[in-house]
Amino acid sequence: MVKNNKSKYLDKVSIMNRAGGKLMSRGRFAEALSCFYKALDFYGKCGQDNKQSLAALSNNIGHAYVSLQKPEKALLFFSRAAELREALGDTEGLAWQHANVGSALRDLGDFREAARHYLEALMLFESAGASAPACDQHANLGYALAMLGDTVRAIGHYEAAVSGYSASDDRDRAEACKRNIAALRGAGQEKD
Repeated sequence: MVKNNKSKYLDKVSIMNRAGGKLMSRGRFAEALSCFYKALDFYGKCGQDNKQSLAALSNNIGHAYVSLQKPEKALLFFSRAAELREALGDTEGLAWQHANVGSALRDLGDFREAARHYLEALMLFESAGASAPACDQHANLGYALAMLGDTVRAIGHYEAAVSGYSASDDRDRAEACKRNIAALRGAGQEKD
């Protein structure tokens, strides 16, 4: 009977998590968040310690809060997901969580801590051989460092992003980074 209840609750976790994902894709973020919280409640009732599922659910809740423009709440869930990914030894999953934490911190205006998390994500993505998300972290670092007034390093990261995006034929992102480089150089902010 206990095993049957666990299975029933795990099925409900999965159903609510998928429903939340569908609602997110339709822009219905508050409803998605409600589904994710119901999934979290069912997860608690099943009495199982599945770090992989809990990390994914925490990540989804974080994204719902980002979409609802509540980065302080997103930060809590992304941080929890990062702890779980680290405990699992999931390098790429941990990298994504550092990137998410960095973005929540950026949205809160904490560019120094955002840059630290983006750098951690960059190193983890590179160690996992994930070049596309590594390019994104170079671009994120470029932005955070520019906001901190470290223009030389910001340009260096934007240039690395341009190189990576160009190699993967992602012209739009490469051009966006080139515009950021030009804006930084044009503003005369490049300092040694």
